[in-house]
Amino acid sequence: MTSSPYENPQDPQRPGQNPYQQPSPERPKFGTDPYDPSAVGGPMAAPAKFSLLKKLTLVSLGIYVLSGIIGIFPAMDEDIIGEELAAQGVTVGEAELSAAVAMGLAIAIAMLIIPVVLYIVAYLGIAKVKNWGRILGTVFAALGTLFTLWGFTGIGMMLDMGAIGILSLILSIAFIAVNVYWFLTAFNKDVSAYFEQGKAA
Repeated sequence: MTSSPYENPQDPQRPGQNPYQQPSPERPKFGTDPYDPSAVGGPMAAPAKFSLLKKLTLVSLGIYVLSGIIGIFPAMDEDIIGEELAAQGVTVGEAELSAAVAMGLAIAIAMLIIPVVLYIVAYLGIAKVKNWGRILGTVFAALGTLFTLWGFTGIGMMLDMGAIGILSLILSIAFIAVNVYWFLTAFNKDVSAYFEQGKAA
């Protein structure tokens, strides 16, 4: 017996899917899976740790700027400079001491400005998913960490400076911790894959 073309399409006895049935969220209207760019070779979405990497870069920059500003004050103190020179066995007059203070201040300012520019360049490269930005950030973070660790050899002098020295010590420890976390985040497998995609683009 053939079925009538006028049968009720909602008849529960009729085999097959009801053509008037609304598609469920699990099953798309046309019976295909939703579009997934990564499944067809499309661009990879930015992983969560990529956003974290950018934030860590800015945090590291902020700590460095604070440390640099604090480092300017000892460079302007003639008493501290005089004690350092005396500890090295160097005796200088007022004119030489003033010149040493001016030179120390110029070096402190240069050591603050130049790395900040490099930080900004690295951040812009990272934000644009350029692998050179990550490489520049890696080199700079490594050098900053090594110099900070080397600075711990004068921890006694830092503590003798009182509150400024203690604050400088705290910032140094925070700087190293943030940089280590930055390394781990920058070379996370998802972040690395995202940068490789930017490199190929």
